[in-house]
Amino acid sequence: MLVEDAPDSKGVYALWLDDEIIYLGHAAGTGNTIRSRLKQLLAERASASKRPTHYSWELCANPLEREKQLIEQLGGIPGAQAIPQKGEAERKGSSGG
Repeated sequence: MLVEDAPDSKGVYALWLDDEIIYLGHAAGTGNTIRSRLKQLLAERASASKRPTHYSWELCANPLEREKQLIEQLGGIPGAQAIPQKGEAERKGSSGG
């Protein structure tokens, strides 16, 4: 799947399997862009049983807040798997739990 046309900006994005969202995430900016996240996720899911058929995205000022709003509006994402952004696991581990 070609992602070179995805924006090199912050925002939210979704991976779709036909008409079902299988992953919803955010890119906070400063090197963590919609394009870079899509490239990473698609590489990680290359051999997955639920490989995305397409993606969508939305630019926004506060990607984390917008992601939360979308998840709430959609009533959660059934079957979706959360994949931490680079460095997120380390921050959680260093916070003392």
